[in-house]
Amino acid sequence: STTTKKTEMKEKKKKGSWEARSSQTIDKVLSKELSIRQAAVHCYIPKSTVQNKIKALNRREEVKMKRKFGRFTWTFLAEYERVLVYHGTHLSNRCMPLTRKVTI
Repeated sequence: STTTKKTEMKEKKKKGSWEARSSQTIDKVLSKELSIRQAAVHCYIPKSTVQNKIKALNRREEVKMKRKFGRFTWTFLAEYERVLVYHGTHLSNRCMPLTRKVTI
């Protein structure tokens, strides 16, 4: 019973353990040795992670291979968020709400 719990706990820790293999895998994809799908399946890295890293490298952005854990980081500064909220409520008051639904 206790060995089963220890095994389950070890399996849960594997979730974010792909950082070390990530750089090698991305190098192989960039050198056309592997496709994105093959790299994801072969190295047990999420396909979306491989795609995102390659897109960022193609845009010449700095890419961190370490996964970021921790607190939530804000997308907008507080000032920009207030402006965005004001704009959204202003549009809504003028009968133009921000929704995905397209009205014809």
